[in-house]
Amino acid sequence: MRPEVEGMITNGDAEALVARFVSDDRYISKEAADGLARLGEAATQPLLAVLDDERAYVREECVRLMRGIRSPNAVDGLIGALADDDHHVRELAARALGEIGATKAVGALMRLVEDEERGVHQAVIGALAEIGAEESLPVLLKALQAGDPYIRETAAQGLGAIGDAAAVEALVALAGDESVFVRESVACALGAIGDAASVEALVLLAGDRDRHVRRYAIRSLGVIGGDVARSEFEKACKDHEESVMQEAERALAALDIANVAESVKAITKKESPKKAPASKNPTIAKKATSAKKTAAPKKAAPKKAAPKKAAPKKAAPKKAALKKTAPKKSTK
Repeated sequence: MRPEVEGMITNGDAEALVARFVSDDRYISKEAADGLARLGEAATQPLLAVLDDERAYVREECVRLMRGIRSPNAVDGLIGALADDDHHVRELAARALGEIGATKAVGALMRLVEDEERGVHQAVIGALAEIGAEESLPVLLKALQAGDPYIRETAAQGLGAIGDAAAVEALVALAGDESVFVRESVACALGAIGDAASVEALVLLAGDRDRHVRRYAIRSLGVIGGDVARSEFEKACKDHEESVMQEAERALAALDIANVAESVKAITKKESPKKAPASKNPTIAKKATSAKKTAAPKKAAPKKAAPKKAAPKKAAPKKAALKKTAPKKSTK
């Protein structure tokens, strides 16, 4: 890197770096891009102005840089870039917004979900999945039926992030999907939601031919628990894949610990002394109240005896006199 560029980085001169970044000389532009990436947040505002550049490749590199910086201050500019004429810019902007976690962008992303470019469509579903906003639930549910396995996989991940039980039925329907990656995502998503209605599908996935699917299914059954889960854990402890066995052993141990904790809690509850219920008889209740009021002065009596207890304090001078004889003992 040239000394003058190093100086710009050292001085935090983002404006000067941006001026080089938009140069037609690709080497100079690349060098400036590296410098802007090192500046990070300080480069965000100057870069936003570049989004209006007439050259698509410059706008693309600009969005790529902002994606790397991940500044919340870039969200508005990136939302605008979703409408760019160049599909590479739209795709990168969608991915950047997802990685930033920009909930503000959910509406704009949902409007772009039908983009004709496959890369943009994938990026939009991925961004909605990463953000995990409840309002994107209908879009992600629909995406589970897409012909593209990547879209189905990503949508399942997003539904798991949202954690709404309304997605369980649609996810369960994909437990037998032809794509191993979709089945993995379904197993994870069902565990993230943690609904008992998904146990049957998770049992099916726990017997999947793919070891990763089996392991994720066992993990998700561990979240839900129950007798069926215990049975699957015991079976999986004999799995020929070590990773599956280890997952099953951990899940079984966790289930045993949870059962012991519940038993201790139940025993403690039984042994704890019960307070006598308050009488519902108005006469008895009135007498009890009256007795409390009568007993009040007697309880206060010990407080009146306080002056008598203070009497021994007058003997303090005698004790002090004993202390004064200490020098005689030291002379011996």
